[in-house]
Amino acid sequence: MKRHRRSAAVFAAAIFGMSALGFAWQKPNQSSSSDAESVEIQSDSSTTDSRRQASPHLLTPREGLELIDLAMALPAPADYQPDCSHLVHQIFAAGGYDYPYATSYDLYAGVPSFQRVQNLQTGDLVVWRGHVGVLVDPAEHSFYSSTDSGLVTQQYDNDYWRQRGRPRFYRYLVGASSSSMLAALPKSGRSPAAKISDMSNDGEQPADAATGSKAAAVLHQAAVRNSADKVDASFQMPEDIPIADAQSGAKPTAGNVSEAISELTNQSSGILRGGDLVSLPAPVVIFDQLQVQKVEIHHDKSWANVRIDYRVELNQGQVKSQHHSDKRRWELQKTEDGWVAVNPTDRIYIPAEKAAQIVSERLYKLTKKGSGKSRSQQASLARLLDAVFN
Repeated sequence: MKRHRRSAAVFAAAIFGMSALGFAWQKPNQSSSSDAESVEIQSDSSTTDSRRQASPHLLTPREGLELIDLAMALPAPADYQPDCSHLVHQIFAAGGYDYPYATSYDLYAGVPSFQRVQNLQTGDLVVWRGHVGVLVDPAEHSFYSSTDSGLVTQQYDNDYWRQRGRPRFYRYLVGASSSSMLAALPKSGRSPAAKISDMSNDGEQPADAATGSKAAAVLHQAAVRNSADKVDASFQMPEDIPIADAQSGAKPTAGNVSEAISELTNQSSGILRGGDLVSLPAPVVIFDQLQVQKVEIHHDKSWANVRIDYRVELNQGQVKSQHHSDKRRWELQKTEDGWVAVNPTDRIYIPAEKAAQIVSERLYKLTKKGSGKSRSQQASLARLLDAVFN
């Protein structure tokens, strides 16, 4: 698993260009350094406007075809390959379909931006615990995703993917703009997200029955985009994460562990979304590259030998910026359900691009508020962002 350093201009464009903040999205694998040109990906403005004006609806077959055509047309990154969940998020964002980033494990469990379906179409998600892709041709059972072999199209019913267990399929909910729906959010009682989580996912809902779910999902998206600090005030660090092939009983490989740790560190980045940087439960290591070099399986204890290259460490609010290359044994455990990668308790590891995204977004929102009370927090975030960029 490799994490490559990118310039401040690219991060700023990716964050301040998020559609949730009212600007155009930029594909994060493009560089804006002197030897590479920054490429901005924008959805057609007229198409976006029509989507915002339309009533909430599931992604249509035509929209699904347009989405996969866009995905296939995007140039392959020369020096950076996103993991599976980030690739999916980038594809939908480039097509003008915004949703809060979610790992494959979150998507498998169900998120408000997607509705589980059984009658498949191009553009649907195919999701396992630990992997996600976008359907290309349901008749051929083909999907597009990021794997150890690169960005490839495969059949989800071949021998390998069958070993991963039975996938779930989800379709994107195209909703109204957050600004027009935010006022309708309930001020008390259970949130729309909580109500949605109680609904059965055993099959696709009829169109009429799904209307309430769709509207609730739109409201939930608005709440996530407009009150990230409040949402993450109750953030809980993940203790562990399943490793691919857990259901098959196979021993974890370096590739399996890399994908699991990638998802785990992405989930851990939520610790930066809310609260004071001084009160974090452990020092935060913001890394440029994390590579699983070897997996060792033993009777009493197992681990992955991991190399971590980083420049930034956040400890009790103090930012330390210096190049380091550390090696650690990342604990692996075999449970009744299969193997898991255990999150370390002495350090919180976060990819540099995720840290830049979250800190930039928080700083932007605080700047918009313009409150004198938030100036100290703005200064802390600005120092951290500068260290990550430089």
